[in-house]
Amino acid sequence: MITLNDLNLLFTLLGGLKNLNQRISNSKNTNILNSLIKQRKETIQIFNTEIKRLIQEVEIMKQNYTNNLTTAQLKQVHNYGRRLSELERAMNEDSSLFAYQKQVQQEWNKLYHEYQIYLDTISNQ
Repeated sequence: MITLNDLNLLFTLLGGLKNLNQRISNSKNTNILNSLIKQRKETIQIFNTEIKRLIQEVEIMKQNYTNNLTTAQLKQVHNYGRRLSELERAMNEDSSLFAYQKQVQQEWNKLYHEYQIYLDTISNQ
């Protein structure tokens, strides 16, 4: 989970980099300059590591969000799809199944519509 502390750390690291860059450009002493450059490299490494970690966190959150909200729906969609395929085959053999197929088709359409609304909702966030 990404917290305010994670974002504060990034801003602190950016502020530190800005400060180090100013000190490097103002430094006349070679030893101090080398030390500042080393600190800057370390800070950049930490910053890059944190950015990668946060990107991974966002991906995990996105996956969890998607999986938690759609697993049941996707199972229903799969189940309805399978049932419709079976019914299509059966309808070719027996026209009495037409009413049942129509009912399942309505359920499918309703579920698919809800799923599209859900996809639109998460794509707008």
